[in-house]
Amino acid sequence: MIEQKNLHSSKEVHGQYMTPVSLAEDLLSNIKLGDGYYIEPSFGTGNFIDALLSLGVSSEKILGVELYQSLFDSYKTKDTGVKLVCENIYDFNIETKGKINFVGNLPFRTPANSLTTHKSEIQRLTKKYKIKGVREECVFFLLKLTELLQNNNGGELHLILPKIIFTNNSKFFVRFNEFLDQTYEVIGNT
Repeated sequence: MIEQKNLHSSKEVHGQYMTPVSLAEDLLSNIKLGDGYYIEPSFGTGNFIDALLSLGVSSEKILGVELYQSLFDSYKTKDTGVKLVCENIYDFNIETKGKINFVGNLPFRTPANSLTTHKSEIQRLTKKYKIKGVREECVFFLLKLTELLQNNNGGELHLILPKIIFTNNSKFFVRFNEFLDQTYEVIGNT
């Protein structure tokens, strides 16, 4: 799923663009919910978590990961029964025997903050997946989520992604799109 984002927003600094719950519900209602574990890797205000709950997914099957303590603390006060982790996605790991479904709206920021905070991890991921020259946080998130799926029993990504990663025709994004085509089936964009 692709959503064009306003790059002139004050949230450009962190790459955080919160998806309204109604849009998250609409997007998630188009997929088969049920099997596996649902992880929101950058839950922000928790709108995708709320959408999953409203669509009948058990709180025991949902995990939220958020880097920013203030967003984590704010959502935690809702006491939904969902397991929440305040951690950088590049430090996050999970081992499960069930299918993993990543849902959400990934951070969109160039240059990626992780190039400073997790440089060696980003270098490892980009080398592993043969992605060079890209400096976009969303791309690095996708590489990390891919690795988490591959290290477990697979699963699916149901994410809002910035349109630019599909339309940028620089050689770096061409290679990234080849990676996407080889690894995933993009089933929709808006």
